[in-house]
Order: sequence, then C-alpha cells, then structure tokens
Amino acid sequence: MEYSDAINMVEEMRARFDAGFSSSDKRQIEELYYEVSGKKFTPTNCNDCYRDAFISIYNYLKTNKKMKEKCSYSLLGGVIIQDFENSKIYTNDNLTDEVAEEYLKRFPAQIEMFGEHPDDWEERIKDVEKEETQTPIDKEDAEKEKVSTDKATVEDKGTVETEVMDKKVEATNAEDSKTEAAIDKVVNEDKLKKELIEELVDRLEDGSTVKQLQDDYKDYVVQGVKITQENLDKYLEEAEDIVVELQKK
Repeated sequence: MEYSDAINMVEEMRARFDAGFSSSDKRQIEELYYEVSGKKFTPTNCNDCYRDAFISIYNYLKTNKKMKEKCSYSLLGGVIIQDFENSKIYTNDNLTDEVAEEYLKRFPAQIEMFGEHPDDWEERIKDVEKEETQTPIDKEDAEKEKVSTDKATVEDKGTVETEVMDKKVEATNAEDSKTEAAIDKVVNEDKLKKELIEELVDRLEDGSTVKQLQDDYKDYVVQGVKITQENLDKYLEEAEDIVVELQKK
C-alpha cells in the first residue's frame, strides 16, 4: 500500500470518528494498522480499541509522511532492544534490519527474543562490518594472559613476598570491578527508567490509552530482565503526570 492510498483512507474515515466506525471501516483500520505499524491488530474488549488504533495510524502518517519501513525481523511481545551507548530504545515500531543485525552480531544468543527473522540471519550478521576497537572480551583475555605471565615471572624469581602481594592486588582489583559493575547497573537502570517513561509519554500524547499501554508493556523485557507490574504502573502514573503538565503549557 502506498502512502497516498493510506492517507486518503484515514481522511475519508475521519468524518465517522465521533459517530462510530462501520464494520467496513474496522476492516480497513485492521489493514491499515498492519501496513503502517507492521503489527497485526488484535481487537480487545475495550470499546475504543478501533478509535485508539485509528489515532495511532493517523498520527504516524501525519508525522512521518511515509509508510513504516518494512523490517525482516520482529521482536516478541513486550521485548525491546536497548542501545546504552546511543541512549536509544528499539521496539517493533522503529526496528530496522540494520539495528537487529548489529544487535545479533554482538548477542547472537538473543535470537530467541525475535518472533520472526530471516532464515539466513547468521550469514547476514557475518556481513556486518567488524568493529576496529578491542572488545571487552578481548581485553579480558589479554588481562588474563598478563596475570598468567606475571605469576610465572614471580615463581621463576622465587619471591614469595611478591607473589603474595600480587594476590592481594588481584583481590582488590576484583572487588573494585564488582563495585564498578554494581554502580553501572544502577546507572543503567535509572537510564532505562527515564527512557521508558519518555516513551510512555510519547505514546500517551499519540493517543494510546493506559489500558493499551499496560497490555503492550506487560511483558516488557530488556536484556533478560522483565519489568514488574508494580513498576509499570508507577512509570505509567509518572508519564500521565508529565502529559498533564505538558498540556497546561
């Protein structure tokens, strides 16, 4: 479906938004929802689900002035990809082949996060340009080799005191690494919370209902960690408060 066809369809149905959509309109909304978002529309018990879907379609077309780029990959429900380096979160709404394949190049075991993927995905990720910088794994291997060499040198010299001191240094470095990892975890969690709330605010401003967001994010997972219902409700509440303040301005 071309963009011009899609925008003509929503403009024609717009006049019946308040009065209620016909059965024919609902079929068109289901078709448009898939063409625009790349996701199959699933009706709910909510009476406004078709209106919500229409608003989502209309806002996307008006904002982006084009149809959604087709992607060969799709994430399982509630799953996201987070790029901590660039502070970006990817869902099925903005996922591209390039993003998916770059992620799988680094974390091939996470293929289980994808509901759909090309049969030749393993060949595709081999074609992704390799990073020139040394990876954390390379650094870890180099550090292990250095420690092993240093230990052998100490034993050759027969200096027991030096060997004991080296072990103390290694223990201290290991403890420092644990502390740094704990700090990084807290920082990343705070960063994730902020970005998730910003995403929820955008969805609310685009016309999504709280019920729809609760359904969409009930299985929200990032790097293997699933969000709790309590935290999701808290983040939704914060997002609603932000939207209210924005509307006052």
